[in-house]
Parts: sequence; C-alpha cells; structure tokens
Amino acid sequence: MKFTASIFVLAAVASQALAVVPIPVKECIKTVVVKPTDTGCDQFARDNGCTFAQLRLWNLKLRSDCANLDV
Repeated sequence: MKFTASIFVLAAVASQALAVVPIPVKECIKTVVVKPTDTGCDQFARDNGCTFAQLRLWNLKLRSDCANLDV
C-alpha cells in the first residue's frame, strides 16, 4: 500500500507540473489558466463569462464530471 501511494503522489506532482503550461490555440480569443482555488466547472465558467456547456465545447478533453478541470 505504501508503494502504491508513493506512485500516486509522484504521478499527481508530475501532472500538476505539466498542466501549468497552456497550449495556445490559434482561434482562441482568451486563455485562462486554472488556479488551485478553481474547484468546479460551473463556477469557473461563470467567472470567465461562459456556460459549462461552452467550456466543454471549447475544451474537448474536459470530462462531463469536471474531474479533470486542471488538465
């Protein structure tokens, strides 16, 4: 169990390091970097002037349960 937890922590740290750099998209007019205080897609969308449906339309890899908002 300890070994598994160590791998999980390492994977979480690695994914956070990679998630910080946004990939620019030519057609975008605005890029927003997710902050640690952003905990839900609905609020994140409202804070940035769009709906959750629009957020998912523009971010095709965003899951419907919003579990990967930091990706």
